Amino acid sequence: MDAEVFPYPVNWAEPFTVTYSALTQIESSRSGKEQRIGWREDLRKLLQFEASGKASARRAFEALVSRRRRKLLVLAETMRKVALADAAGMMDMTLEVTSAPDWIEEGRPLVLHSGDAWSFVEVASVAGTTITLADEVGGS
Repeated sequence: MDAEVFPYPVNWAEPFTVTYSALTQIESSRSGKEQRIGWREDLRKLLQFEASGKASARRAFEALVSRRRRKLLVLAETMRKVALADAAGMMDMTLEVTSAPDWIEEGRPLVLHSGDAWSFVEVASVAGTTITLADEVGGS
């Protein structure tokens, strides 16, 4: 998956809109009742928000959007956080957390943040408080 973490911070105190969509097929039964068949395992999430910044950052933002056209830009949901039990480097494939929340599951994406570095990874497995990562998907 060709993905990159959105490098600009979002002010979650400002209004934003979240829309979920599923890829479904609608069929009618003989009795005329509607049946919906889901083709997507996970819902698609669209997030809309307004951002403001300095004029000097606008050129870099437009270059990012142009470069990533029709490719995945990952926006970290910073409301969901988990603390590491031990210091870990951005290249570590195993993380030890104080407690593993239920939203960290095998096969799910995870955004790691350390200082100014962001990394988009996939969770390979969760065993107690140990999270093993698959290869890094993207970063910035």
